[in-house]
Amino acid sequence: MPIDQRTDSKAGVRYLVAILTLTLAVGLGLAVAHSAPAKPVTDANDVSGPLDITRAEITQSGKDAIIEVRTSGEWGTAELDGSPDSLDVGTSFVCVEVKQGGDTSRICIRHKLDGAEGNEMVVSKLNDAGLVVSKRKVETKLTRPNTRSFIAKAPLGTFDFTSGKYNWRAATSYLGLPDCDPAACTDLAPDDRWLKREFVEPYVQACKPRNKGLVLNGPRKRKRVALTFDDGPAPATSSIVKILNSRNAKGTFFVIGEQVGGSGAKLLKKMSRQGHEIANHSLHHEIYPGYSSLKSTNRAIQRATGFKPCSFRPPYGAVNSGVISAARSNGMTTVNWDRDTMDWTTPGSGSIASVGSSAGSGSIVLMHDGGGTRTQTVAALPSIISSLKSRGYKLVTVSQLLGNKLVWGPR
Repeated sequence: MPIDQRTDSKAGVRYLVAILTLTLAVGLGLAVAHSAPAKPVTDANDVSGPLDITRAEITQSGKDAIIEVRTSGEWGTAELDGSPDSLDVGTSFVCVEVKQGGDTSRICIRHKLDGAEGNEMVVSKLNDAGLVVSKRKVETKLTRPNTRSFIAKAPLGTFDFTSGKYNWRAATSYLGLPDCDPAACTDLAPDDRWLKREFVEPYVQACKPRNKGLVLNGPRKRKRVALTFDDGPAPATSSIVKILNSRNAKGTFFVIGEQVGGSGAKLLKKMSRQGHEIANHSLHHEIYPGYSSLKSTNRAIQRATGFKPCSFRPPYGAVNSGVISAARSNGMTTVNWDRDTMDWTTPGSGSIASVGSSAGSGSIVLMHDGGGTRTQTVAALPSIISSLKSRGYKLVTVSQLLGNKLVWGPR
């Protein structure tokens, strides 16, 4: 909503509309993933055992890494070691080896221990001599399309991947054949080099609401709160983002289209990559904006950040059927609030902090980073975050609060 000391009459409009909005409420939703292309490695039949590698691949799909290894023969995981040393050919294993800088790790499949059903992945750290110095099992979406292969998918951090460049290769060993020696029953792919793989920081690229009406809050059953900021980008925006980042909190910023440009565009792109949500607050902060205003603002945001918004907040919180329809036609949900800090009236940082801290499960808290001097909001924000976190609340974006599925980049 709008938030400066624009005029008392506009403030009156805001309050009148706020009463009307209490009669409306609807939910929201969103959708799914893209994948980063990568060329798989294939390997000639050069090993006599069933673990001769025929294909291996590591790819990135949004926030996930996908590992695939395929062999020429059939095998079961019960006979595999999930954390072999690099030089250990006295066992059987199916792994990928990964190097970054001086660090080397192995990611291997094995049967679950203690007689449990199913398979699991293990990440082992190796020292310079190739010996395992630490290991841990990790939760992945693990499938075996057939008895010759596996595919493991999990967020990058699950495998200890971060953004940056890596060297990798697949490695197997099989000792089940009579007189099996290392030359015949161990395999690398490639045999004589390492492959390169670069992971990039994942970011939310778009979202698609299931319900395109008006919402005032999120679900009340989960301890989540959305802190929202209107009328930027503006001078106070960067200070607010620094506070959020330093306290591991996310915010949703409803921006004015005509203010998206220059240094503001660079800041918004950085914010989006950091996990904050950029949302639509009309092109000129006009009351009851129409379809073209919202469309132009979405285009400005997408040009600046690479993100296509799915949330719209009407200036002054003023809604009618035309506004909601314009948002719906632009693929957005109309989002107001259930906690108004009234920071646009500059009531003092203590008052702002008190209202913000009173939020409960599913609350959407209204504050401002633009439309006027926002030093009081900046001063109140650390207290709001500390208070909510001390009560067990997680501070999330509006889309996260509403349970939306997100479209992750990069492709």
